[in-house]
Amino acid sequence: MNDVFISYAHIDDQPLTEGQKGWITQFHRVLEVRLGQLLGEKPNIWRDQKIQGNDIFDKKIMNAFKGAKVMISIMSPRYMKSEWCLRELNEFYREATESGGIQVGDRSRIFKVVKTPVDPEEIPSHLPPVLKSIIGFEFFDFDADTGRLIEYDETFGEQARQNYFSRIYDLAYEICGLLKNYSADVAAKVETSEVSADARTIFLAATTTDVQPERDRIKRELVERGHRVLPESNLPLVGSELCDLLRDSLKQCDLAVHMVGSRYGMIPEEADRSVADLQNQIAAELSRESGLERIIWLQRGVVAGDDRQIDFIRRINEDASTHAGAEIIEESLDNLKGYLLERLKPKPKPDASETPAPGSAPD
Repeated sequence: MNDVFISYAHIDDQPLTEGQKGWITQFHRVLEVRLGQLLGEKPNIWRDQKIQGNDIFDKKIMNAFKGAKVMISIMSPRYMKSEWCLRELNEFYREATESGGIQVGDRSRIFKVVKTPVDPEEIPSHLPPVLKSIIGFEFFDFDADTGRLIEYDETFGEQARQNYFSRIYDLAYEICGLLKNYSADVAAKVETSEVSADARTIFLAATTTDVQPERDRIKRELVERGHRVLPESNLPLVGSELCDLLRDSLKQCDLAVHMVGSRYGMIPEEADRSVADLQNQIAAELSRESGLERIIWLQRGVVAGDDRQIDFIRRINEDASTHAGAEIIEESLDNLKGYLLERLKPKPKPDASETPAPGSAPD
């Protein structure tokens, strides 16, 4: 039985420079090493390495993912246009659903790795419903000053290389936990299209790159527990458009969470403050207008990177209009996660047997 099946578009494994290993080849190798270190034994990871053209969807590939415990779908614009890749994804979902369940506990057996961002309008409608509740491991960032896409690849510099290894280690850790708990007999069958009556809508503010991994972890925890997390798409780069989207999104939310790091971040066109600062400003306004509840998390021991961030953190701590409606938390990420999940737990309903009948006298 394969532990992991990697589904990918072959064009995404073409090296950017001559003599370099392809992105998928490198991804496979690093994941295999790191996952083996965590499991204490070499994992069985399979991917189809031949060029896919007019090949039939043969038994070799069918058998490879029929027995797989986990599928990793490496998303990219080409992946979404590939009939072959989408068939792999849908067939794995069907097989998993029919043979024990698409989830192990509250974890999906499909892991979504986003190598290159995909335009929402290009996402096919016939994807497995479970994908809507999966937070992808994004292997890219946007430059804070220019908004330019930077994929996690050593070709883009040392920081991109470090981010690559950090993200793949996070992925390996998540897969390791699922594999250790995996059992075909107990994998829970979960109807992913149903939304829990206790689900909440959370605005998880976009962050600067220094706290992006922490935001990803919080988002993953929230979504996997059935909560809806906004914003659901990339934010506009023009100030007026961004502010309109933020107001519309925040009005739908039960709670806003802001995660503040050391960087001030990108200032959109036509704006005079950063994305993080704007999100906080608009959420504070809505808190005063409609009572929106908020949490502001300051990274423990944070040292601001420039004067603008020094001023932003000062205003968060000292200015009532900046921290309106917010609890300010300067704790570890684990403490924030625990507090947030505890706060979002549904309140117990009163026991009907303990409710006195109308007109009856109390004891």
